[in-house]
Amino acid sequence: MSSILSKPMRTRMGMKESGRGVGTLIGASFIILILLAGFGAYMFMTEQWNSYMESVMEIETLDYERKQENAYFTNGRALTEDNHLNVSLMNRGAIEIQIIYVGVFDYFGDDANCTYYSVEPLLVMPGTSETNIGTDILLSDPTQTYEIRLVSHRGTIFTGELRNGNITDSNSGPRGPPGPPGPAGGTTNETQNTFGPFQLHFDTWRFYY
Repeated sequence: MSSILSKPMRTRMGMKESGRGVGTLIGASFIILILLAGFGAYMFMTEQWNSYMESVMEIETLDYERKQENAYFTNGRALTEDNHLNVSLMNRGAIEIQIIYVGVFDYFGDDANCTYYSVEPLLVMPGTSETNIGTDILLSDPTQTYEIRLVSHRGTIFTGELRNGNITDSNSGPRGPPGPPGPAGGTTNETQNTFGPFQLHFDTWRFYY
């Protein structure tokens, strides 16, 4: 009799032990999932933080290098015989300067035109000067007064005044907001260019990626 009753009891005990084993596996699975989710979140946050810090360092490096850029126009004749622009820039700073845009600003004519021209990148090393800048740019009225701007790839703007074919450096003088350049040879209106791919900061462009 006892042997007959003990068989169901052993079955129930086996089922309980099996249930406990399944519960243990389920609990362990949940713990593993929680750990994996936490690790994934940690890795994601770490990656985002590293990306943010890299961007901050790039911006700080760019700002530091931009502040090292120091150059001036070589005063003198800045037009060719056929009225093409021909300016010279002297790099008196401690870092190389790469010119990527030339701006021609006609503030004094009947219609104020502000035109940026994309040029072949021109590298000016410290302590050296480069000539023949902007020789592809034709001025329609060589007797007019223009403001000439050379823009570096870091966003620094070097300004000179072209009057009757002669240029005078005016980097220490007041400058208006540059506005982002349009297509090569295109015309941009300064009063409408406070937005775009560049953020205005005083008298320079600051590039943010």
